[in-house]
Amino acid sequence: MSQTLPRPPASGIELRTAKRVREQLGGVSEVTLWRFLRDPNLGFPTPVRINKRLYFRADEIDAWIESRQRIPDGEAA
Repeated sequence: MSQTLPRPPASGIELRTAKRVREQLGGVSEVTLWRFLRDPNLGFPTPVRINKRLYFRADEIDAWIESRQRIPDGEAA
C-alpha cells in the first residue's frame, strides 16, 4: 500500500510531516520532537493531526527555525 501526503489546502498552505520536520531540524529523534512540543518555553509550532499523523505548517516551522538562529560570538544582541 503506497502512502501519499496530504495535498496542500486550497489556501496554498504547505504541510510537512513530522518526519520531514525532524529531518529539517538536523535529524532529531521522535522523542526530541515530542519534548519540543511539550516545552512551552520553546514556542514550537502546534501540529495538525490528520488520520493520527502529525503535520506542521511549513511557514510556522521555517519561522520558528529562523527565530532560533544563534547570534555569532562577539556580536551584541
